[in-house]
Amino acid sequence: MLRVFVLLLAGFVLVAELPAATFTVENLFDDVDAPDVSPGDGVCADNFGTCTFRAAIMEANALGSDDAIEFSVSGTITVSAAVGPFPVITDFIIIDGTTAPGFNSAGETLLAAPPVVLLNGNALTGSTADGLRFSGGGAAFSEIYSIAIVNFPDNGVEVLTGTDSLIFQGNSISGNADAGLFAINSDFLVIGQIYGIFTNEFIGLGNLISSNGADGLVLSNSDSNQVFTNFIGILADGATAASNGGNGITLVGDNNLIGFGDDDESGGNIIANNSGTGITLIGSGNTIQSNRIGLGAADGFFGNAGNGISLTGTNNRIGAMGNNRGNDIANNSHGILAGVTGGASAPQTIIENNRVGISFAELGNALDGIRIENGDDVQILNNSVVNNRNGIWANTSNNIIRGNTVGVVGSNRLGNSEHGIFLSTDAMDNQIGGPNAEHANVVGDNGANVAPFFHGIEVRGSGHEVTGNFIGVTPSGQNVGQPSIGLVLAAGLTEVTGNVIGNNAIGINVGGANHTLSENYIGTTRSGGNIGNSSDGIFLAGNNAGLNVFIGINNIIAYNGRFGIFGNAVPGQGGIYNIIGNTIVQNDNAGMALPFTGDNGRYFVQFNRLALNGNNGIFVFGSDSRTTISSNTMQGNNGIAIDVNGGGMDANDPGDADTGPNRLMNSPEIITSVFMPGSPPMLSVDFRVDASSANAAYPITVQAFWTDREEPMQGRFFITSTEYPTAQLIQNVVYTLPNGTTGGRFAMTATDDDGNTSEMSAAVDFGVIETLLKDGFETFSSGFRLR
Repeated sequence: MLRVFVLLLAGFVLVAELPAATFTVENLFDDVDAPDVSPGDGVCADNFGTCTFRAAIMEANALGSDDAIEFSVSGTITVSAAVGPFPVITDFIIIDGTTAPGFNSAGETLLAAPPVVLLNGNALTGSTADGLRFSGGGAAFSEIYSIAIVNFPDNGVEVLTGTDSLIFQGNSISGNADAGLFAINSDFLVIGQIYGIFTNEFIGLGNLISSNGADGLVLSNSDSNQVFTNFIGILADGATAASNGGNGITLVGDNNLIGFGDDDESGGNIIANNSGTGITLIGSGNTIQSNRIGLGAADGFFGNAGNGISLTGTNNRIGAMGNNRGNDIANNSHGILAGVTGGASAPQTIIENNRVGISFAELGNALDGIRIENGDDVQILNNSVVNNRNGIWANTSNNIIRGNTVGVVGSNRLGNSEHGIFLSTDAMDNQIGGPNAEHANVVGDNGANVAPFFHGIEVRGSGHEVTGNFIGVTPSGQNVGQPSIGLVLAAGLTEVTGNVIGNNAIGINVGGANHTLSENYIGTTRSGGNIGNSSDGIFLAGNNAGLNVFIGINNIIAYNGRFGIFGNAVPGQGGIYNIIGNTIVQNDNAGMALPFTGDNGRYFVQFNRLALNGNNGIFVFGSDSRTTISSNTMQGNNGIAIDVNGGGMDANDPGDADTGPNRLMNSPEIITSVFMPGSPPMLSVDFRVDASSANAAYPITVQAFWTDREEPMQGRFFITSTEYPTAQLIQNVVYTLPNGTTGGRFAMTATDDDGNTSEMSAAVDFGVIETLLKDGFETFSSGFRLR
């Protein structure tokens, strides 16, 4: 019998040469007469001259050569309590149950070709009686095919130190009181099918390792093993539960391969219905791929009572890119748990191309889909994470989360019940998304808009980057919005760039400090489509304790159901908000609504474009606002350009003694204006600001704006700024207007040195009002221009 196998993991051809002797088991008895009468004479014979299984092992051990055991009978061998367990195998041996009568050699699966030789240990007592035990280097390279090993008081199979390179295929190991298969300090084991790297096909049969009292498979301090196409915790039909009493697989070692797939077929294991975790891994350089963990062959509920995968150690990989290379993980506690709080970590883990929670019957994991508890530099790439509690949860630093779909499959809503992606308070310097299109995460349908509130992405800690993601919308524009908030920034130092955020209740909730939001599309697709959030585009939560938030440059904030940007600052926690260079258009209420900011709080609103909003361009309210509004352009808003304190345009009061938001700063009074056509055209203006030095901080900055007769309370084009140095001064300024200006309306704002900006002044006409200035807003009647 010549067997040639190609070991994928080891990278070499393993050849078992023709055995020196072949012993054929010819009866099923095991009693005091079953031992070999003369071990080492080359003849397998018991007291009656027949070859028993016990005698064959004894003879093979004694010969010290490469031997084989075959069978001319099939059925059950019940191990004798009077004689005890079978001898420990100490020399190379092939035990080949496929030779027994009645074995279906044409069967290509374990279900079609179950073992017909059964070793039954139910008559044994004690806690150290294993079914088969291999010990020492002499037994290395042994092979066991299609044997059922059941009901032993200890392990079904035990492989001891130094017994490397064994092959187990087609066996059924079940009902044993301890582990199904236990190996310690043994490397290069093959448990299940073998993948031929030259033939690109899987060879042999997997094993059934189920209904054992402890773990199904234990590889302890064992390296470079491969475990393919086994049924662990479930029967070979893939649909009948047969739980192991502990974990499905416990693996302590390095460079092991649990499951494997290629583009045509999978050599993954089904690891389901175990009383512990599906796979517990401690070690480095291991790969887990192509497995079904917590699922049967055709989905269904076969969850492991613990987690799908729990791992610690360095540089492990769960899943890989390509067909049949990811794991399907559902119905467990956590789907994947990396690291232990306060204990061992799992740095540099790669979690890629897995289905964590599946769409069929909405099967997810009871707790988090992917949870990084301890361990930095983890990569979470291109996974589908649905129907779990939190989709992805991380408490660590320098992780990369890219290319995942979280809460959606295609356009189907399969949201995680809490957050889609959550970075906790201790998390630092993580990347969610990235600069390339394939880096985008698609996050939708997660959380709930009832207390406690959960969201699409919630980011705590600091130093994070949230870049290029689709939150509440698919790349093709389909609505998969969160019922609550798309993105929550709850701590500090997060850069939010290039995301598309729509169809949520609120687009972005900004808490914490020192965030930067730029080039995001909030309520609109990149092509200008309407995906408005039902409430605010950006909600400023106001708990940033005096530090800076930068909103700009080039955010597009449109179509939202309330305000484009709404402030909700808390007294005593005033932050500095820089809102600069954004396009804020077609929101149902005001473009911005900015309240009091508390002690030392400020808003700087500069160089924004606000147009076609359902109310004012900018609404300033509350009792203690300091909002500096400078160099913006405003057109087509349903209210006035700037409304301080509500109610439309306010009249100036003598000396500007009144108080309120922005100190109810008086706007400039335009006394005279003289238009001078030419190239360029000029406008000479006399004005003053009625604000005593006791009521306004000098110098005051006066800004001039042009608009047309149809929009008298807007500021369609910012002209320039002028310093107004002294109270009650009548000041003359000559403004240069753009070429082609023949007339229009002219208005001004005043901002004192403390940063309080007035409403737009009453506008005055000049010149002939016929030619509209071309400034980029002309397309608003049929859709806004993005940049």
